[in-house]
Amino acid sequence: MPDTDGDGLADLIEGGGTDTDGDGAPNYLDLDDDADGILSKDEDIDANGDPRNDDTDADGTPNYLDPDDDGDGIPTVDEPTDEDGNRVPDYLQPPSRFGGFSGGALCAASPGRSADGAAWLFFAVLGLALGVRRVTRRR
Repeated sequence: MPDTDGDGLADLIEGGGTDTDGDGAPNYLDLDDDADGILSKDEDIDANGDPRNDDTDADGTPNYLDPDDDGDGIPTVDEPTDEDGNRVPDYLQPPSRFGGFSGGALCAASPGRSADGAAWLFFAVLGLALGVRRVTRRR
């Protein structure tokens, strides 16, 4: 089967005239089908030659068609490459379990860091210390 844009997806699979990102180029001619700044062929995370089965945020839309690959509310094109230094691009990291966002982009507790780890522990201990101090003063 022909693959006109060389992204690993046959033209037939890319839906003929479908233009996911609305840039005027149908997917079978578009190198970046979702306009997220990552070439469609590079969104094959498991490197099996089929980017259709790679869906980082499990929202049902494969990364090569998803403008927000990790589902954190920040478009992939706007996320820094690897702000937290863990060698995983921020656009592939789902939101933190503590309510922060991947790469710390929207973490209010510690700008530039995720809510995990030392910053989270620091603020938790600080909150406990202030609470204990308040209770002991009332006696």
